[in-house]
Amino acid sequence: MSGNVSLTFRFADGTVSVLKTWTRHMAGAFWHPGFLDGDETVSRAYVAQWSAEFRKHFDPPVLAPCEYGLTVVDFRTRTFRSLDHDFRFGRNPYVHALKDDLTLACAERGQAFVECSRWNRDTGEEDERRRPLAVAEILENRAAPLKAVHGPDGWWANWVVLDLSPWRVVEYPATRGGSLRMLQDLLDDGFAIDAAAMSAWTEWTGESRE
Repeated sequence: MSGNVSLTFRFADGTVSVLKTWTRHMAGAFWHPGFLDGDETVSRAYVAQWSAEFRKHFDPPVLAPCEYGLTVVDFRTRTFRSLDHDFRFGRNPYVHALKDDLTLACAERGQAFVECSRWNRDTGEEDERRRPLAVAEILENRAAPLKAVHGPDGWWANWVVLDLSPWRVVEYPATRGGSLRMLQDLLDDGFAIDAAAMSAWTEWTGESRE
């Protein structure tokens, strides 16, 4: 499923860029290995290339949630904030994540992990565990996709979870309370919320579930 989502960048020099984009399109704005070290090149290029195009399809963007929420990428504080119904930053299906260069970069730093599950006949429930994701496993499965999804010991590799340090990832539930917490955090971080944006926040929180 894809819809529109608000996306805001604050770059290290204090410049703030506010866009509306599609959820399926958003990760291309920052999802690359250099992101871990605060490389703004891809994000700035995304803003330059797509801002005008998005304005043809969406209402003027404001720093507030829209259909699928709000994502704020703050290079100044290395903080990623997400209020989103659809996108979970740093947690992706195993078979997709292995093809991703940011996953490889995290694995090279020892910051990538696999969430696994296995049916336990004795308890009648699923056992779960998390294990490190090795660089060799990524490269092997790129050459032979799906080989390691179901290991010989019966463990299924379900999700890849990335530790994106030194970035801080903050995810808010798409509820009224979660929305108000994000708004306050943005204000505390020095983001300017103008009248149009505040009106959009008021409308969003009125429609959000408790």
